[in-house]
Amino acid sequence: MFASKTTEHLAFMSRQLAHLLASNEAEAALQRLADASPERYEKEIGYLRRLFTNTETPERALGPNPYRMLAKLMPAVPESKNDFFRGFVDYLRQSRVVFETYWAGVVGLTWYLAALSLVVIVITLIFGLSVVPSFEGMFAEHYEQLPALTQTVFKFGGSGFPLVGILLALIVALVVWFVAMFHRRIQQIEPLPRWPSWVPMIGRVAEYYNLGLFLNFCRLLMDCKLTPGQAVTLAAKASNQPDTLSIDSLHGETGDFSDLPILAELAIAEKLGNFRAEINHQCEEHIGKMSLILIQVRDQFSLVLKLLLYVFVGTLVVAMYLPIFKMGSVI
Repeated sequence: MFASKTTEHLAFMSRQLAHLLASNEAEAALQRLADASPERYEKEIGYLRRLFTNTETPERALGPNPYRMLAKLMPAVPESKNDFFRGFVDYLRQSRVVFETYWAGVVGLTWYLAALSLVVIVITLIFGLSVVPSFEGMFAEHYEQLPALTQTVFKFGGSGFPLVGILLALIVALVVWFVAMFHRRIQQIEPLPRWPSWVPMIGRVAEYYNLGLFLNFCRLLMDCKLTPGQAVTLAAKASNQPDTLSIDSLHGETGDFSDLPILAELAIAEKLGNFRAEINHQCEEHIGKMSLILIQVRDQFSLVLKLLLYVFVGTLVVAMYLPIFKMGSVI
């Protein structure tokens, strides 16, 4: 989940601090950490110190920083900052395993297909700029035109721009942007936007990822002695859940979440007085469910992109060979 040396340093410092907080106050633990660490960790220790004093400022030099979410939630538990920090670090460690194992496959597949697409685009440009004009001249000598598919693919609208290359470049750029945006937010443990919910595959990942944030944030807040009502409200806001999600909505007084099975189960558990136990259970179950969804989405994503690439390559090959096949009848 951490993608640079500075964020690896921050991860290491946070693990050491979590151990120290088990038997020390925050300031004493931070001072011990500073005394035992070389100067190259000074920036990371300073960042962690600001977290505990609520003076955290964004640090671009730290790279993808998952502690921004911690900084937003920590003021809600002023008396339990140590426990909240330790729980958050443990959650990061668990989520890192899941997403580095399964999401990395999606990222790797995207770059692999982007590289193949770049090769196709280069071939299209070379053929369209150097070969097609020769065929066009030969056909013009016999008062004939190039096949319609060849003109469409390599000279779209008579402009000379290869249609296949343009469409492929747009699709690849859109896919890379989606994956990069998702990857960045996942690295920072930030919720994904709700607007991709209508997009096949991507919407499912966003929904379950945000739901996992809600469950884990809610568990961490309740472990720090917040009431279920406070924990649900804060966790829902931090995980980009519907505005109507609250402890009252789980009671059935407002809102209807019957389309989300986990929230429906939490509503039943809340009525029975088993809300805390059910939250803990759902957090454990969600790791396996999220892993399975990422595997399924990765396989579906791979199939769709490969099919699109094959269609583009097939269209390109047919458009390249049509002038050769038609040349006999022209000459």
